[in-house]
Amino acid sequence: MRRNQSLPPNKQIRSTILPQQLRSRASSMAPLPDQRPAGRDIKSKAFINRAVTALVEFLAASDYPNKISTRILQCPNAKDVFCIFEHLVRQVDPTFRLKNSGLKPEEMCINTLRELGYPFTLSKQNLATPYAPHAWPSVLAALDWLREEVFELSEFVAGDGMFKYDDDQVKEEEPIGRVLYEISLCGYHAIRTGEEINPSTVELFGDRMRHVFGCVSQDELRQLQSRDHKLQSELNTAAGFDSEIESLRATLFNLDEQLEAAQTTQTRFEHLIEQLEPEFRRISAETDSLTKEEQSLQERLHGIKKQLEAQEASGYGRLEEEYQMLTERYNARLKTKSELIRETERLQLEFSRREGRVAPAFDGFNRLIGSIRAPGFEQIAKDCDLKIRTYQAGFDIKTDFPAVVTAARSNLDRFRSAVLAAEERVASISQDIEEIRAAIEKLDVTGARAHLSDLQERAEKIVELLEAEELANEETKRDLSEKRNVVTTKSEELRVEEATLKEQLADLKVSF
Repeated sequence: MRRNQSLPPNKQIRSTILPQQLRSRASSMAPLPDQRPAGRDIKSKAFINRAVTALVEFLAASDYPNKISTRILQCPNAKDVFCIFEHLVRQVDPTFRLKNSGLKPEEMCINTLRELGYPFTLSKQNLATPYAPHAWPSVLAALDWLREEVFELSEFVAGDGMFKYDDDQVKEEEPIGRVLYEISLCGYHAIRTGEEINPSTVELFGDRMRHVFGCVSQDELRQLQSRDHKLQSELNTAAGFDSEIESLRATLFNLDEQLEAAQTTQTRFEHLIEQLEPEFRRISAETDSLTKEEQSLQERLHGIKKQLEAQEASGYGRLEEEYQMLTERYNARLKTKSELIRETERLQLEFSRREGRVAPAFDGFNRLIGSIRAPGFEQIAKDCDLKIRTYQAGFDIKTDFPAVVTAARSNLDRFRSAVLAAEERVASISQDIEEIRAAIEKLDVTGARAHLSDLQERAEKIVELLEAEELANEETKRDLSEKRNVVTTKSEELRVEEATLKEQLADLKVSF
């Protein structure tokens, strides 16, 4: 063990925390230590770090009940110091207490250190304020000295140096002196605390003494007596065991036959298990895949629920209604636009007819273009230059008809491409809808639907309440307006009456 560097190097022996009986015997083994050793460097950083580390390790190894660390011991308070001091002393004397002594904790600590032979002085002020920079080194040195004393005493007690063996006792056994010492120490503690010794403790010491002297323990003696009684009862009842033995033999023969049948069945089942094991693995793999798919579907459902909640929170229904309204308005305007275009073309044709003679081939040409232009795909026809010809633009059947045929073919190709793209998109959307529908059917969306229906009902109730509030507000406004009108009318009447009274008063003044 590392020696305390704060103690003088010429110290002959260290005073130990021993009971009164053992201290009197140990005092005759060596000379007394020096009463005032030489100075020590307790304020050095190396000493403080070493003492703090050793104290933390000892407290952790001895089951210190409070929280302890090197950070706490860098600047501890008085409570921490008193708890550590009491824990160190209780390693030797379990009955030691600081609070029940009738003295202050710092006075009790100083008296205990003085009784134990601490060779240095320690003030009460340092113990009361250990967090002070000038006080902590001396307090730490006292705790480190006490820790080393406790450690040396534990090693001394645990070793065989203070206990002697009996003359005919082997070294592998426990020294009888240790047993007698522990019995005396237990009795001393019982007398000091005024409590009775536990019977189990007395029985434990008795077993240890019997083990040293080679005697049978009480438990073994009771077990032997119980076994002897059991054997005697078995011998008394063993007279008519012959018939029972024959019956047991027959039972044993039957059990052997059953065992053979069970082994045959076990072999058959093992062979069947080997055959079914690949199928089981396949089913397990399918189960795992289905479980993963279910988890994926659950995640998708959770995402859909979150999306629904987010849409509901952000007013998605209102936005959707606005979108539908705008879409209908846009479609109506497109329809109006197409009607206006057709009306414009009709008017242009009528105008051309009024301005000059229109050949029958010209009308047939325009009817052909009108039949080629598919409704809803006017943009494709416009891109292909399929438009109604007017008389003012000039018309030559020889040059325009081949151009119309080429434009019609291009229009047909583009129309087919647009139709194919629309069909592919419809098929893709239908497939996605089927997948989502299948996923929704696999999942339990009853709760979500019920929640949505509940929210719809609540929304309807809120709308009804708002309508009722609006009606009540309108009625209140009407009442207020009526009352305001009544008050206004009344005030006008009062003003007129006031003016009349003033005139009458003026007339009376003039008359008098």
